[in-house]
Amino acid sequence: PPEKSMHVWGLALDVQFGSFAAKKWFRANSNKYGLCRRYKNEWWHYEPVIAPGDKCPAMKPFAK
Repeated sequence: PPEKSMHVWGLALDVQFGSFAAKKWFRANSNKYGLCRRYKNEWWHYEPVIAPGDKCPAMKPFAK
């Protein structure tokens, strides 16, 4: 819901990849920039929830 979305606060981004290689690179390196995929059902949604280089937390099944 918009009232709970991190996008409203500027704390989430949705990415679109131009190639499979770009998607593979981003998934392997996003944590280096503090970005983590948050929800299993949203492959495009990332949030800055860690310090750069830390390990991302387990994904939630879906956004509530």
